[in-house]
Amino acid sequence: LLAAEAGAEGGEVVAGSMAPALPLDADAWSVKMAMLSGECLVQIFVIVAAFPLDFTPWFGANGDAAASWRGFVDGVRCIGGHECGRTPLYFALYALSFYVNHVAFAVLNHVSTTVTAFCAAVAYPLQLLLLWAFP
Repeated sequence: LLAAEAGAEGGEVVAGSMAPALPLDADAWSVKMAMLSGECLVQIFVIVAAFPLDFTPWFGANGDAAASWRGFVDGVRCIGGHECGRTPLYFALYALSFYVNHVAFAVLNHVSTTVTAFCAAVAYPLQLLLLWAFP
């Protein structure tokens, strides 16, 4: 935890900076939900921002935006279980492990950030190994 010391006006500041200390009195559930919601919003933003790369001439697999959109829709249909064999099962396993990791790390981060970092360093490669082992 950061040590706080009294500032010139009597308010608390973080040691070594002039920024005021942030109150840490939010309940744990709100903090975890804010972390998970922020992560989901970042992922949605990255998907939307990276979508044009799929029809970039020197990078993507499609020639235009319409073909890229059709590929995206076909991928969503495949995840939904239409005409793709076992793909929905593998997607469900990956998504479940992804969200279990996020929820577990949100809870663990409240206890110890060092243990969280260690577990994340081990868990994500194991999660990807799951995808490679069962293609």
